Amino acid sequence: MEIRTETRQFLRELELHAGKKLSYPDEVAYLVDLARGVGTLELLEDAIFHAKFVTKSYGVMKRIGADGEGYGKMSGEFQASLEKVSTLLRTLVKESPDELKGKFVRSFFSLDHDSMSRLMSLLHDLTALKNWRVDGKPLP
Repeated sequence: MEIRTETRQFLRELELHAGKKLSYPDEVAYLVDLARGVGTLELLEDAIFHAKFVTKSYGVMKRIGADGEGYGKMSGEFQASLEKVSTLLRTLVKESPDELKGKFVRSFFSLDHDSMSRLMSLLHDLTALKNWRVDGKPLP
């Protein structure tokens, strides 16, 4: 799948806005272009909302530790949002070409430690996209 020129420019602006390089810029671009192409921008907006919740919750859980007050409740909410964002991302890529769909499944949706680590990095990238939207900036 070819990434649109407008989306590549958008990624440069997003990285400047976030103050960091994205870990998975091509995958973010594919998600944006897929959502735009098949009319599922609402799904993408929902996914980036949950991505931000997951990354922020994870940071709080690491900070307070497993014995910290509220950890159990936060852990449950973290797990529910992680499942939700995974489902939303799977839904977004299910209409993509088989090669791209396979790449997402292998990279982010396998049930192993490395895949989970890559998924969390992708969710951090999507958090930058959510912050972009919170600041009132449009998707390309």
